[in-house]
Amino acid sequence: MVFFLTPLQFVQSIRKNIPSLHRWMGYLSLSAVTISVPAALWLLVSSLMGMVCAATSVVVGNWCLYCVVRAIQTAREKYFISHRRYAIRMWAVCFGVFTMRIMIGTLKKVFYPVDEKTAVSLFSIEFVVGWFVSCGFGEAYMKWTSSGSNKVSQEKKII
Repeated sequence: MVFFLTPLQFVQSIRKNIPSLHRWMGYLSLSAVTISVPAALWLLVSSLMGMVCAATSVVVGNWCLYCVVRAIQTAREKYFISHRRYAIRMWAVCFGVFTMRIMIGTLKKVFYPVDEKTAVSLFSIEFVVGWFVSCGFGEAYMKWTSSGSNKVSQEKKII
């Protein structure tokens, strides 16, 4: 759900012309993230991913939850520049999962067949790199698309 709804959140015509749709898609994204991230963290208990993947998942999962909560808080406070930043960060974390799927498929083709120890090492590397690339792109996107001065006094405005 997050993969389909969140990109629509960045469509300016939806935000400006149908703000109620934007809000409801945001609440659905919030619900999906607040259900899926704790579920994914719970699955770490039975996972064979290794310590690096588990530690990365805990850090990035909690960061995602923090970002989605801050996105909602800042939207309610009408700090839309901060809201946008936290929403992009949340989306980047979620998109990192997709990035990892591409990377692991590529690594499997390059290094197949591998023993279990090598597989865990490769999975750990792509896990960290996938989220690093995705989150780095999110930060770069915010920098590329920022509207110059982002002072707090100018930040609070109604869409």
